[in-house]
Amino acid sequence: MVKSSKAQNNHFNLIRASSLMMHSIKDSNLVQVVIITFLLFFFCQIKISLAEELTSLPPVPLARQTAPTLTNIRYSVTKEKVRVVFDFDQRISYQVSPLVSPPQITINFKANLRETLILPILINDRVVKGVRSQESEVRSEKSEVRSQKSKVKSQKSEVKSQKSLVTNLIIDLSYFVPFNYFTLVDPERLVFDFFKIYEHKSETFFVPGLKVSQIKKGTTSGPLSINVLDVDANNSSLKVKPVLSAQKLKVSKPLSLIVKENKALGGINGGYFAKGGLPLGLLLLDGEIIKEDIFSRSSLGITEGGRIIIDNLRFKGSLVNSRGESLLLSGINRPRGEEEIILYTPWFGKTTQTNIWGKDFVIVDNKVSAIYKEMQAFLLKVV
Repeated sequence: MVKSSKAQNNHFNLIRASSLMMHSIKDSNLVQVVIITFLLFFFCQIKISLAEELTSLPPVPLARQTAPTLTNIRYSVTKEKVRVVFDFDQRISYQVSPLVSPPQITINFKANLRETLILPILINDRVVKGVRSQESEVRSEKSEVRSQKSKVKSQKSEVKSQKSLVTNLIIDLSYFVPFNYFTLVDPERLVFDFFKIYEHKSETFFVPGLKVSQIKKGTTSGPLSINVLDVDANNSSLKVKPVLSAQKLKVSKPLSLIVKENKALGGINGGYFAKGGLPLGLLLLDGEIIKEDIFSRSSLGITEGGRIIIDNLRFKGSLVNSRGESLLLSGINRPRGEEEIILYTPWFGKTTQTNIWGKDFVIVDNKVSAIYKEMQAFLLKVV
């Protein structure tokens, strides 16, 4: 109150002094200067008073930005690609991590899930299986300490904790395919495109005249993995020949092991085989027929001069005795059927494995050395 009264007296004295000056000074310019000086002094006093009141007001807390929300997941399927779209209510930061085995794409971001959004989402497609989530709530504590100078020795500290939801979305794939991802705005979207039609080819040259091509190709019916062994037939340092695993029929081995045992540069699976390893087509090694063809299927042959022949062949063989009598052969080194004559050689194995309905003739040096029939046929040893 004393301060306020004193201020009023100062204003009154200033007004009174200004009045006296206005009466005593006849010059109009000086009168204007005095009036302007009085107004400036008056407004400065008001400004100082308002500043004191504003500094005494409590600080207004800033509004915290809410976390983004995943509002919807959409997808579309065509013959060429599958598109998966994630809708958000605002811009997000994310990280994409592809995994080949098992084939999947992991998307990591900080956001809330809309309550009406139901996961997992199944996609009826041969490439993309669906979308599922892995949610983990991570508690992060943020401390804010405010100190003020005062005569009191104690200081007040305020610690605030905040929860944020970390969401991992996983796109499961049947097999890995090329993909692309990007963002769009209005509204905020994260878009993934998975391409069904693709082709990737790599080539490796081992030695002059020998090239290996690996082709990964996507089709509307599914993926293809193609390995091509390209051999220059005009290169005299390279030789192509057929081989058997363990030099026996009905014995199977990995192709890589067969290549290693034969000290070869490369190899391919040269035909179709039954479950037990028996070839299902013509097999000829060094001029000897090991197995006849089936149903006149196409066969590939290599002449002594290196010429390649591909054609449909039909087996025809016979057994001829010293008197010129002959018996037509039904086949070579395969199970015997009804009314059939089958020739068995050491390539077939240790025994003929024939049934009791028939006879087995053992021929050594073009002569019949033994005849087995009925149950004895199971014990026949091929020589």
